[in-house]
Amino acid sequence: MDGFLFSIIIWISALNPNYVFQNSSLNTNINQNVYINFVQNEADSSCISCHADVLSFKKKHAPIKESCVKCHTNNGNEHPVEGIKGFTLSSEIPALCYTCHEDINTKQHIHQPAGDGKCNDCHATHGSKNRKLLLEKKTQNLCKECHQLEIKAEDIVHNPVNSGRCHKCHDPHQSDFESFLKLDMPNLCYKCHDGITEEMKLKKLHKPAKEDCFNCHNPHNAKESYLINDTVPALCYTCHEDINTKLHIHQPAGDGKCNDCHATHGSKNRKLLLEKKTQNLCKECHQLEIKAEDIVHNPVNSGRCHKCHDPHQSDFESFLKLDMPNLCYKCHDGVAEEMSTSNVHAPATKDCFLCHDPHNAKESYLLSETKPTLCYTCHESLETSVKTATVVHNAISIDKSCSNCHASHGSENSKVLKAGQKELCLSCHNKEYNGTSGKITNIKLQLETAKSVHGPVNDGCSMCHDPHSSENQHLLNENFPIGAYAPATKSNFLLCFNCHNSELIALEKTETVTNFRDGDRNMHYLHTNGKRGRNCTTCHNMHASENEHLIENTVKYGKWDMPIKFVLLDNGGSCFPGCHAELKYERKKIFKK
Repeated sequence: MDGFLFSIIIWISALNPNYVFQNSSLNTNINQNVYINFVQNEADSSCISCHADVLSFKKKHAPIKESCVKCHTNNGNEHPVEGIKGFTLSSEIPALCYTCHEDINTKQHIHQPAGDGKCNDCHATHGSKNRKLLLEKKTQNLCKECHQLEIKAEDIVHNPVNSGRCHKCHDPHQSDFESFLKLDMPNLCYKCHDGITEEMKLKKLHKPAKEDCFNCHNPHNAKESYLINDTVPALCYTCHEDINTKLHIHQPAGDGKCNDCHATHGSKNRKLLLEKKTQNLCKECHQLEIKAEDIVHNPVNSGRCHKCHDPHQSDFESFLKLDMPNLCYKCHDGVAEEMSTSNVHAPATKDCFLCHDPHNAKESYLLSETKPTLCYTCHESLETSVKTATVVHNAISIDKSCSNCHASHGSENSKVLKAGQKELCLSCHNKEYNGTSGKITNIKLQLETAKSVHGPVNDGCSMCHDPHSSENQHLLNENFPIGAYAPATKSNFLLCFNCHNSELIALEKTETVTNFRDGDRNMHYLHTNGKRGRNCTTCHNMHASENEHLIENTVKYGKWDMPIKFVLLDNGGSCFPGCHAELKYERKKIFKK
């Protein structure tokens, strides 16, 4: 009878579709065309007569569109009868589902509800208003039945979580990756964060980002921006050494502004820096005025501030990597060798910056001032004497000034001289000069060809000359007359009498003071006293000579090279200069019979 009635319904519906919707117990909200398209055989039509609600859903389970018998089978019981099931499932779930859907037991990790065949915990059987026939529009509402996720009002929430789309990252059935992720890390994140993909192609990669995004980020929610697991720099300290351990902390690092200088994921620069030249980062806070004509320290010129400064922390002023002067020795190893010598320039032992600017300067070697002005900051008395002296050594004002003679840092020679005193002086006095008081001869040549050398010359020129300045001609330390004639007073020849006995010009007669005598008559006294007393230089060369006792071969008188013609004998000698006839002298008179 039931079949007959249902056939009538089908026949009537074919003639007048509105009949079913107007006069039967079917849901009147069902689209008529949907119903007509669905009814393909008598059995399905019979089911729809009671179960019309399966056609009301926006998303319908595909088998419904084909036939109810795709999933349901008559069990022989009369249907419909209240309290008695007339139909059963064709097979058990999830095996029934696998007749159309892929078996999920094929991957490493199986989500328990799916593995246990609890398909209906998440999916509607016949239809749903949600995608994938889900029971809830937001997958989150299904997931939280088992998975609790505490999200506070102030939290930053990952967008898929915030929109309730857990399925954007997790596969609800099975996966080959931990936590049922749809892809391995970090490829899963790259699906949305494609900007990071570009960063991760760069030359230098942040190791945690390369391994797993979750090393730094929480995938669901966090207190910090970008879902990072902790505040910066605390997060960074999980891998990197805590910087708050030294005396001086660079403010950006101390304030946790790591990203002001470093890229988070990848960079084309060393240390993941945002700029190739650290200088470009430093100048955001530190202004350094460099003029076009300045000499610039190489690390500054190449933009490598990090060569000298630690960007995070230091136990030394200005965040230097080492104490002074050891920091400078890292590059200037030649200076380190100088500092190991026996005579070291005192300022160099304390701080290189006493004389040098570490960044840029107008002067060579980055000196903070020109020489000799720089040297005068310590050597004040020398400045006074140079500025007030009658004669100033030309070496102070030419070329490298003080450094012409003195090593800047250290030397094996006294007074931090670059070489032994004699060697140093002869390095310049190896040619003739036109001095303010006359021609200065080639002293080196004199010494190389001489048979007799003045004793003080071998000990050092400073025995007679002041190397810086003097009130006397030729930078002499004491009074010494200039010219052929000079009064024979001790004060007039103080320089000579530092070594020689002043009685040479004071005693008319002597048998002990000098060997230059005729009997007891002092020949020095004879030549130096009186109105036309001769200067020592009339007969003697002050430095060296081809003859003993520094006697000259000739002496200048105006433009005339006057010969001396001195002959030394065992008991005296003779002299036949241009100023008198040949005269002989004997220390001990020998009377001939």
